[in-house]
Amino acid sequence: MIRRCSFPRILTGILLPLLVISCASVPDGPSLPHGETDTAWSARRAALQGMQSWDFSGRISVSGPDGSWNARIRWAQRGDAYDIDFMSLFGQRVARMESSGGAVALQLPNEEPLRAATAGELLAASFGWSAPVDALRYWVLGTPQPRHEATTRLDGRGRLSSLEQEGWRIEYPQYIGVGGAAGDLPRKLTLEGASLSIRLVIDDWYLAE
Repeated sequence: MIRRCSFPRILTGILLPLLVISCASVPDGPSLPHGETDTAWSARRAALQGMQSWDFSGRISVSGPDGSWNARIRWAQRGDAYDIDFMSLFGQRVARMESSGGAVALQLPNEEPLRAATAGELLAASFGWSAPVDALRYWVLGTPQPRHEATTRLDGRGRLSSLEQEGWRIEYPQYIGVGGAAGDLPRKLTLEGASLSIRLVIDDWYLAE
């Protein structure tokens, strides 16, 4: 279902019309005719890698040698700038990570912002785990990070079923249909790498009109 939504403004000073897509998984449909899967994937990858403005909200679960970590997550991407909010399961914000103009900062409640050269350094210092956020910006859309080596496996509908890149393996067990150039976007994805397992469940996608 697609409807208009007054989604809270996440990036200060930026107002964009958005569509909210309430997530329901895409039923398995017929595979594309033989020889059309790669063509569909090429068009899909170009469309996804060209998406500049999107938000999602959902849940994240991280498991590693030092235990597990769970939170709600809200990610807003505007070109190369992003805000990522981590919230308790009851909706209280516990951290916000921001990147704009190449600077990355992490704000914890009642503390001075932490700054580092990369988002991964901030995650490691604050939560004890790290992820390649610059690549994850693309992975959550169901496409490899551009201009980096990647190994991909497609399903019968020209979507990623798995991806290996930057030392991580990403699986895409479920998609949601959103229509338009995006077609389907991931509903669930799992990431395995560096002794770490990350699971994302996306409850809602918000796309620029």
